[in-house]
Amino acid sequence: MYLSNRMSNLIVKKNVSTKGYIKRKKVSYVIIAISLLILIFTPTTKEMYRIIGIGETINYLRQNEASKELPDKCIKALDLFLDKITGDNKETNSNNTTR
Repeated sequence: MYLSNRMSNLIVKKNVSTKGYIKRKKVSYVIIAISLLILIFTPTTKEMYRIIGIGETINYLRQNEASKELPDKCIKALDLFLDKITGDNKETNSNNTTR
């Protein structure tokens, strides 16, 4: 009698511990999935500076009256300057005739 009670207690404890293990496993999978989503979709610091900087520049150019009066050559010069900074010299080298 004692042996059968002890065996039944072990079986019950094993089922309880298995359920707890499965629950902890599911929770850890959810935490890992959420962490990966945050890691993948959160931009880096450089990307955030670019996103904010470009948006603010566009808003400034739309609202400022002086920027609307800039000649086309000034805008092209700024474009060439920015291409040189970022390293996009593919088109600028072929179109650049000045030394």
